[in-house]
Amino acid sequence: MAKRRKVSKLFKYKPVSVKDLLVEMKDISELMVDLAYSSILFKNKEIAEDVTELETRMDELNYRIRITAMLAARSVEDAERISAVLQFASASEKISNAAGDLSNIILRDMKIHPVIYEALEDAEERIEKYEVSTKSKLSHMTLKKAELGSKIGTYIIAVKRGESIKYNPSKGFVIKDGDILIARGSTTGLEILKGICTGVRTKW
Repeated sequence: MAKRRKVSKLFKYKPVSVKDLLVEMKDISELMVDLAYSSILFKNKEIAEDVTELETRMDELNYRIRITAMLAARSVEDAERISAVLQFASASEKISNAAGDLSNIILRDMKIHPVIYEALEDAEERIEKYEVSTKSKLSHMTLKKAELGSKIGTYIIAVKRGESIKYNPSKGFVIKDGDILIARGSTTGLEILKGICTGVRTKW
């Protein structure tokens, strides 16, 4: 299980919109799951360590949303409405904790049974990584212009450039040759992306 931290001693409360907190918790928990599976699939400790860092961020968000909720309650009716918000936040944190447990498989150098890799490869949605060649039409193109999600149903969850990794890149992110795209999608979509990255496919 993920180790619990005394967040009140680590973070200071700052007023912020509950909606913004919930959106960030949702986005981070989804990203953590993808990255946790990626760390196992690619046996990558760097990605696993980043999952741990994101788990700390989730602890901070959960702390802030609990404080904000308590300050907002003025009546029984308020408390009843806020309880659903706290349930959402708690569930999101549980997802992030589970992702942390998955990444610990890599961080602790645990022996991984082959059936785990078979399960990840046979899943309806898979995660793969492809290097962008100099011949690829993706080179020097923004993710927005590439429209990979709407056209081939694949989503770039991270980009490795040199020694650094950019997680959850924005639509304005510019792809460069040599980048390694970590993508999530169907088998068909990922095969198309592979062709695009290698330069074999010029249209999609």
